[in-house]
Amino acid sequence: MSVDVVDLREFYSSSLGRRSARSLAQSISLVWHDTPNERVAALGYCLPWLERYLPRAGQSASWR
Repeated sequence: MSVDVVDLREFYSSSLGRRSARSLAQSISLVWHDTPNERVAALGYCLPWLERYLPRAGQSASWR
């Protein structure tokens, strides 16, 4: 099965997708450390949960 960004965007805008993103974010927050003056990078389709951590980072990438 092939999944592209359109499929992922649709999933994360669904009720189940939002709950999944929230659950992932809560799990990540248990091990996430503050990132002042550090760059934040992620692989894969990470926007649904990574955006909440970027304001604490020193530098962040532009998504557009």
